[in-house]
Amino acid sequence: LASLNELYTRAQANGVRASMIDGQILREVEPCAKTVGMALYVEDTAVVNPQMVMDSLAADAVQEGVEFEFDCAWQGSTKVGVVNTSRGQIAYGHLVNCTGLFADRIAQALGVGSQYRILPFRGQYCLLRPQSQVQVRGNIYPVPDLRNPFLGIHFTRRPDGEVTVGPSALPLLGREQYRGLNGASVRDGINMLRYLLRLFGNNLDHFRSMAWKELMKMSHVGFYREAAGLVVGLEKHDLLPGKQAGIRAQLVNTGTAELINDFVVESGPRSTHVLNAISPAFTSALPFAEYVVDTMKIGE
Repeated sequence: LASLNELYTRAQANGVRASMIDGQILREVEPCAKTVGMALYVEDTAVVNPQMVMDSLAADAVQEGVEFEFDCAWQGSTKVGVVNTSRGQIAYGHLVNCTGLFADRIAQALGVGSQYRILPFRGQYCLLRPQSQVQVRGNIYPVPDLRNPFLGIHFTRRPDGEVTVGPSALPLLGREQYRGLNGASVRDGINMLRYLLRLFGNNLDHFRSMAWKELMKMSHVGFYREAAGLVVGLEKHDLLPGKQAGIRAQLVNTGTAELINDFVVESGPRSTHVLNAISPAFTSALPFAEYVVDTMKIGE
């Protein structure tokens, strides 16, 4: 309840329409959602199709004169103001590094963020069987452990009507290991093992209990048990394999061996680096972009 109250306080401070409701009102909002005492109802929550949003933003950018280069791989930089790519050299006045899973490597190539490493975690989702007795009208989330960056399994009704359940958080051996061992690498695997052992040993913010909880979700039974704690009437066969997986770029401080649970933006010579863009990064993308632009030190 303390974490729920903290989230409510944050909502009020940021002008978000939110209210604490009891079980009776919750059943009117989400008939199948479970609660223990109280729930936080956020009226301003919505779900969008991210691809459509990105396509629209890209179209607006093109109209403003922005040029996109796709299938263009970073290959390093030999001097400030020029980067080498698979399509030749590109000169820049100011570089903004928003490369997600590879943001740390590009930043460090430009002399920034040496104390950080990105660890990849794959989030696997299930789909709620359309014939399930479980009704989901919007989003159903567990109360998060505010010390940890992972939100836990939750239910989301997408614009197309499908309901996703998840995600899990599986540590990977490669930054683009979307299926099986495809994309695994010795370098990434060694880094993951090294930092997981340090995180486990230090046990900051109760990392061991979080790791054990995530490990349990690797099995269908463990995944189901956590999902069933959120809703009434969920059956094991209601969870169908999801179509896609996503990889979370989780930043770790190599000096303190702790997971970073906040946005991290650092400046370098004629460059700005977004090293950590945690949830709700997509939700806050537009104001966050304004913040990044405001922090840019043009000409330095």
